[in-house]
Amino acid sequence: MSDKPLAARILLIDDGESGIELLPRIRELAPWLRVVVVTASSDVQTAISAIRAGAADFLSKPCSPDELMHTVGQQIEAIRMQHRIDQLE
Repeated sequence: MSDKPLAARILLIDDGESGIELLPRIRELAPWLRVVVVTASSDVQTAISAIRAGAADFLSKPCSPDELMHTVGQQIEAIRMQHRIDQLE
């Protein structure tokens, strides 16, 4: 695993449409970064747009601290699993 702490590999974007518009550029500059979009929009189309643009997950506001921590925990586990896969290759 790289020398970056796991938490430094996760980006939370607290912005709906403009955050989603940034995702392709973020993916280009830091493809290793796991992006979670947090937005007040709860419609399915916004969530689909975020995932298609490269978000690892999508949360609707208001989200509880527990929900946020659970989502970050899932992203940390995904990073660990990818590291294990990379070691096997």
